[in-house]
Amino acid sequence: MIKLRGLIRTINLKIKAIKSKLPAVSSTSICSKLINCDACTGNSGCGWCSMTQTCVEGNEKGPYSGECTFFDYKICSGPKECSSYENCNVKYINKQ
Repeated sequence: MIKLRGLIRTINLKIKAIKSKLPAVSSTSICSKLINCDACTGNSGCGWCSMTQTCVEGNEKGPYSGECTFFDYKICSGPKECSSYENCNVKYINKQ
C-alpha cells in the first residue's frame, strides 16, 4: 500500500509539471476579443464558430473546449461581408 501511495504521489508531481508547461486557457483570451471571422482565423490560436458567430480558442482539430459544428481555422469558409471585397456591388450580389 505504501508503494502505491508513493507511485501516485510521483505521478501527480509529473502531471503538475506537465500542466505548468501548458498555455493558460481563459475566457478572457485574445480569441474572445476578436469579433469577426477574418480577425479570428488570422490568429493561430483561435478559430471561428459560425453557428455562434464567436471566436474561440482552438486549432485545426476544433475548439479546445465545447463543441462547434461549423468551425473555421486559418480561413473563413462562409460568405464574406461586402467590406471584404475590393469591389462590392450589393445589388449585383443579391440578384445571383
